Amino acid sequence: MDLPLNQQFNHRLNHENAALIILAHQTTIKRRLRGFVSAQSSKNLLTLFNIAKRLHVPAILTTSSAIKTDNSLVQEILPIYPHSKILSCSNLINAWQDSNFRAAVEQTGRNQLILTGINTDVCLSFTAISAAKERYQVHTIIDESETGNSTVKLTINQMTQVGCKMTNWLEVAAQLEKQLGPNSQLQQAS
Repeated sequence: MDLPLNQQFNHRLNHENAALIILAHQTTIKRRLRGFVSAQSSKNLLTLFNIAKRLHVPAILTTSSAIKTDNSLVQEILPIYPHSKILSCSNLINAWQDSNFRAAVEQTGRNQLILTGINTDVCLSFTAISAAKERYQVHTIIDESETGNSTVKLTINQMTQVGCKMTNWLEVAAQLEKQLGPNSQLQQAS
């Protein structure tokens, strides 16, 4: 008997089964979203990507535009993941509906998806819900996505109902860093 989606979720990340995905963190979109603290957010995400790289966690970098210069955060991630290509998704609202994006996810061979998107209510939630319905274990990094409206609780509830785990960048970093052993940076700081 199959369990409901929200009862199948394994809450612990395993670096051998995880992929890190950044959805449309673009400069022009950030400017439209008031309240998004881009400097601190960029530092947090770069820390997370550095930890993931040390554990050989694959990364998928997306943009909603073919204009690569508009994507300053992704440009900062490329030196960490020099062999990653930037996927230009045809669907800004739901990357899962883009066949190139889905193919990139499938090519990782990973079942745990760590997602961060520029906007919680749109690109992050739609992609997360779609992936969860396809039986992926989805960890959504909420604190690095814009949540500047009163409906964010509804959006988080919808993602949780299909089995997505709400998390923050530090929790994900700590779970991954712990797998590096007692000499890792976060382990020494605690």
